[in-house]
Amino acid sequence: SVPAYYYQGNRFYLLLQYKINNNISCWLRIANTNYMNQNTIGSNGETIYGNNKTEIKAQVSYKL
Repeated sequence: SVPAYYYQGNRFYLLLQYKINNNISCWLRIANTNYMNQNTIGSNGETIYGNNKTEIKAQVSYKL
């Protein structure tokens, strides 16, 4: 997916999938957003001082 952002920048992400067996698989996503014209990202308690934001998310899937 390519989400729309108000500010100019780039977003890259890496998706990894590992199948443990036929019923269990694990997913990992590492995403990086780089805003070209921002010094801070977010507001209040979630403020990031800088123009770079990295997210890591994991998911385990089990099929019956």
